[in-house]
Amino acid sequence: MLLTDPEGLEALCRDVSVVYHVAAIFDFRSPWELLERVNVHGARALADAAERTGVQRFLFFSSVGVYGKPMQAPMPENGIQRARNPYERSKRE
Repeated sequence: MLLTDPEGLEALCRDVSVVYHVAAIFDFRSPWELLERVNVHGARALADAAERTGVQRFLFFSSVGVYGKPMQAPMPENGIQRARNPYERSKRE
């Protein structure tokens, strides 16, 4: 199943109460266009499919990379985001 297939995602979400979204392209060499299509638009497509089918809880796993080099540890979720490369940017968006 591809994250870029909205109809297929909706079929996967039917009769499901919780979705754990951990899928992504994790490759710092991938072009932005691919990362955006899968990591950004694919995540949104899965969230939309979950909403349309009545999923009660949607858990999205991102990356600490959205903060770039963390300025503190542990890094709070509301910390300043400084993505340093296209992968980190795709997880931020």
